Amino acid sequence: MQKNIILLTAMGDYRKKVMTHLMSRISGHTELWAGILPFDHTVKTIKPEELTFNQVNNIYIIKQKLMIQMTSPGKLISCKTLLADLNPRILNLWIILGIRKILGKKNILWGHAWPRDGSKSSTVIIRKLLCRLADTIIVYTETQANELRAELPEKKIIAAPNALYYESEIDFTENSKRTNILYVGRLVSEKKPAVLLDAFLQDSILTNPEIELFFIGSGPERFILEEKLKNLSEDVKSRVHFLGHVNDYKKLKQQYDSSFVSISPGYVGLSITQSFSFGVPMLISKNEPHAPEIEAAKENFNFSYFKTDCPVDLAHKILCIWNNKSHWESIGGNIASECKQSYSAENMSLRISGALD
Repeated sequence: MQKNIILLTAMGDYRKKVMTHLMSRISGHTELWAGILPFDHTVKTIKPEELTFNQVNNIYIIKQKLMIQMTSPGKLISCKTLLADLNPRILNLWIILGIRKILGKKNILWGHAWPRDGSKSSTVIIRKLLCRLADTIIVYTETQANELRAELPEKKIIAAPNALYYESEIDFTENSKRTNILYVGRLVSEKKPAVLLDAFLQDSILTNPEIELFFIGSGPERFILEEKLKNLSEDVKSRVHFLGHVNDYKKLKQQYDSSFVSISPGYVGLSITQSFSFGVPMLISKNEPHAPEIEAAKENFNFSYFKTDCPVDLAHKILCIWNNKSHWESIGGNIASECKQSYSAENMSLRISGALD
């Protein structure tokens, strides 16, 4: 019997639970192939010992703007169904999908409907050309699914909302001693962690000695943040913590359960559904090229905006949540419950396996 193949550029370690659940459903008739090195080298990937998959060598060219995956093209062309990344920068994928289309074989693409710059980007036409080689397209939100259906009505479009945790793990824990501000994400310039640090260093925040700031994540911006703190008092420095990359659920839950707010000082990504999974509201920079997960945000229910690149306004919004902690504590369970309805590993893997079936 011919098997299906899932071919991915790489798998971020945030994807571990979705892929584990997915492969437990379909491993009998589907092989998983993936590279180890993603386009963005700051992304931590699933290790081969954590999940069984066939390793693929990714060869990057033109300053890592394009890629060729060193695969077994004969197997990819002959397999029953091929599910691959919706990424026009993988050059050999065009050839494999094109041959399969001529042969009448089923192709599925999975990824963002639009480039980072959105549906008006100059590169959208290239992305749509790749989509025309697919029978089915899986995107990350219902909003993107509806937008893509309008552009490609002849294609089957499926939304598989981007998830991190199992349903049983999406839960709010009451804790009256929530005193922390939390940032979770890569420490890179486009995420703007320095804006958050500058907000924390405002006098209006520092005069509340209980409030502390935690950064979870790694990246080149950590050095810049530490330099900002170097000449400050020990009292201030002791209230700012760098925990590095953390992917352990229990450790992350402990941090969220001690936090009264999480912050996205740059563009928001998966950290938004992560925060809501634990019932913690988020403050989000307003004018950013946010990832599709922004769809989960409902103003005054689970998040508020602050003025982009404005530490003073961010500090003000932090204090608004701090001064209304009892309200946010009372609705934390509702925030987590709504998140559970769409953003669970089970739901995401079910949508993907449904497309393969």
